[in-house]
Amino acid sequence: MRLRNIKLFVYAFSLLSAELYSAFSSMIGVEHNEGDAAYLYYMLLVFAISMAFLMSDLPKAFNVRFNKKLLLIPLCFTCFYWYDVSKEGQVLVWTEKAYKFHIFFSLPAILIGGCLTVQGKLFYLYKYIDLLMMFLGIGMLCNLPKMVLTGGIIEGYQNISYQAALAFGFVYYGILTNREDRFAIFRGKKFKIVSIVFCVLLTICTLASGGRGGVVFLFFLMFVISFKYVKRSNIYKTLFLYIPILLLSFSLLASVVRNSVFSRVLDVGMERAFSYITDEGIDMSQTSNRDEAYELAISEINKEPITGKGVFHTIGTTGYPHNIILEITEQGGFLYLTIWLFLFLGMYKRARVIYKNEYLFFLIPLFLYPSIMLMFSGTYLTNANFWFFFSVCYSLRHRRNQIITYN
Repeated sequence: MRLRNIKLFVYAFSLLSAELYSAFSSMIGVEHNEGDAAYLYYMLLVFAISMAFLMSDLPKAFNVRFNKKLLLIPLCFTCFYWYDVSKEGQVLVWTEKAYKFHIFFSLPAILIGGCLTVQGKLFYLYKYIDLLMMFLGIGMLCNLPKMVLTGGIIEGYQNISYQAALAFGFVYYGILTNREDRFAIFRGKKFKIVSIVFCVLLTICTLASGGRGGVVFLFFLMFVISFKYVKRSNIYKTLFLYIPILLLSFSLLASVVRNSVFSRVLDVGMERAFSYITDEGIDMSQTSNRDEAYELAISEINKEPITGKGVFHTIGTTGYPHNIILEITEQGGFLYLTIWLFLFLGMYKRARVIYKNEYLFFLIPLFLYPSIMLMFSGTYLTNANFWFFFSVCYSLRHRRNQIITYN
């Protein structure tokens, strides 16, 4: 039992390793740079420990119908890499780095998702992700004093906005569900009050950071989690009790914040977060050069619309366009995009089953996190949560919205 708990903690840590490094950096006041040697050694250590535990779990997973097709993913992307290298002659620095980072982030996530799903142990993961989300939330809140002192946007604002919103989602979920499988310290009425304060501060942190995608993620999480809760409640109680209380709470919160030390930093953050919305519609010039990245990607797609430039060669030459649809099309053309659209459809169908499952609903914020982020920032190649949820979805077996396990 103790070994199982250690494994689950390691797996949860592995899935959130990049975010937790960012949180720890914020706590000790060090700027987080993904190119630093310390970060690379840290990721290598997490990868090695995760794979060591997975080597003992894989044989058990194979005995309960582990989806062996998932193992084709690293194999396919390795083939993509060598094909790109053969075209380049002399390997480009970021072609090689992109492949290495892809393996570091995707391989453990794919195996963790596949192993835990077929063994029926996914819901045990919540306890440890819940714990790590508290740590992540505290780390993100450590940025608030710096925001207040500088009076504006700080370095790493994009990560802060997404990660603060993600932590908010789990704290908010914990308030509404009262799950008994949390650590004892996180149960009870006293901690619920702490959680409410935590949610308020994380909301302020997300809005004040100025990250546009993070703000979208925050409001989307609020809606999805609230909608799940409202559906289970009496409609009249919702309309005449919960919603008025919620609106009153937001009004009071807005009044208090406007007269606090957060007033200026919130104004600056929200001005940046919503600067692309104008009276005339969306102003792409206010999207941190995303318009230029999109134009470059579309230009590259037009050169090779059917087969693309190559999955890793694209990053080695022009980088990624901060939009998963454009990125996939640029890498492999419309053929590659068509394959992924079918895969996305399959993920969506299985996500609906997870959404309806009381004990696995905690996975939905982890699914929304990369889904929204990859429309605005980053690359799917190195997003561990994307590959984890992909693996979970394609390891699930269900019948009439009921999840089937083999243990």
